[in-house]
Amino acid sequence: SDAPITAITEAMYRISTEHALPSIPLFALVGVVLARGRGPDRLLRLVRAWTGWLPAGPSVVTILGCAFFTAITGASGVTILALGGLLFPVLLAARHDERFSLGLLTASGSVGLLFFPSVPVILYAVRGQVWFGELFIAGALPGLLLLLLLGGFSVHQARRRGIERIRFDLREAMAATRMAWGDILLPLLIVGAIFGGYTTIVGASALGALWCVVLEVGIHKNLGLRKGLPAALVETCFLVGALVAVIAAAFGLFEYLMTFGIPDRIAGWVGTVIHSKWLFLLVLNLLLLVVGALMDIFSAIILVVPIIIPLASAFDISMTHLGIVFLANLELGYLTPPVGMNLFLSALTFDRPLLKIWRATLPFLGIVAVWVLLVTYLPWLSEGFARLVLPQ
Repeated sequence: SDAPITAITEAMYRISTEHALPSIPLFALVGVVLARGRGPDRLLRLVRAWTGWLPAGPSVVTILGCAFFTAITGASGVTILALGGLLFPVLLAARHDERFSLGLLTASGSVGLLFFPSVPVILYAVRGQVWFGELFIAGALPGLLLLLLLGGFSVHQARRRGIERIRFDLREAMAATRMAWGDILLPLLIVGAIFGGYTTIVGASALGALWCVVLEVGIHKNLGLRKGLPAALVETCFLVGALVAVIAAAFGLFEYLMTFGIPDRIAGWVGTVIHSKWLFLLVLNLLLLVVGALMDIFSAIILVVPIIIPLASAFDISMTHLGIVFLANLELGYLTPPVGMNLFLSALTFDRPLLKIWRATLPFLGIVAVWVLLVTYLPWLSEGFARLVLPQ
């Protein structure tokens, strides 16, 4: 090609200076500060106090706790590492078998991916040129549906094993709420700042990071200014540095593919072979299943999204619906070998063979796969709900 090699580095620089990108390290700092403080303990105590009395109470606590923590941190791996060691003994103590417990924790590590303020949703909004607020609203119902499907399966398993409910204690519930009041306020501050029109997503992420630092350093005093907080900042730098390197390199690779017209060739081939919108969505699901099994979510967003956007437009698929379908498929990818990130992190966290982890997640893999199909072929769950909520 006659294109200069500097075109790749220029593309890497462009994505690294995207206006919304600073929100990613700031939200990462939120997750690291909470994880290094006592955030997971307070969160689990709160969720257990208010929902532990439900059928399959410990399972419900696991699903809700992981969903909340994944949404705040934006990283499935952080959720498994931060909450897995706390929740695994709880599930075993409630008489769930080890296989079910491993599968539930591995699958629950990514269930909050569509909820605000998840980092992959923000990155998709940047790459796909979609307003992030519409994308988060569109992901609300699909996200809740996945929680219900996993919760229903957990209730079925709990009844089959005769697991007893935890008695509801109002005094403990109020004490847990008082302990976690700062954590409850965090998402309210971020959502209120953005949707109230007071600031951009970058400003809201800075507000959230500042509040977490004040909460853990000044109020709860779980992190020290000399040791705890600097260590959290260094860990955040490692996480974000790796993430930005992956994003930038993937963007450079995409520019290389663009130079040789690969996306146009793919679009031309699809147009000659597929003539049905529903068949296209099925093929898209199969393609994204392979992408999710071989590539991390951040590289996939940078590389694949610009390729599928013109294809979806040709079949009159809205960009909002496409975004939720894409993210749902990549959420499934966390559980699919050979590069299912949750599988590796669970094997590391729980010190179990990778094959054993994979077998334990098979029922949950099936549930998430059914959920992906529902999200794909029922666009009113995402796009329709967003249109209903947002003013026209």
